[in-house]
Amino acid sequence: MYFLNGYPLEPHLSSISQDLADLKTMRNASAHLSSTTQAKLNGLALRIFTTPQPGISLYNLLVATDPRSTSGQTVYGTYKDRLVTAATLIAQG
Repeated sequence: MYFLNGYPLEPHLSSISQDLADLKTMRNASAHLSSTTQAKLNGLALRIFTTPQPGISLYNLLVATDPRSTSGQTVYGTYKDRLVTAATLIAQG
């Protein structure tokens, strides 16, 4: 199927492209235990928490309070809400 200029998907997916890349990092960390996936998860945690979190597990990352959240959500909750918002906007498109 073809969507002219990506509409209605493109503007919403573009707005969460970094979130989608972060979710890919989390997915890879859950599927593969390697130094590469751990290094990428550590990098993601550094971006989220702004302090090093060496060796953080995916579980600990997901259940931690997200410092970017104004409502005290977990990291999991923040990403879930962003995906639900994008899906809602696409569905309304």
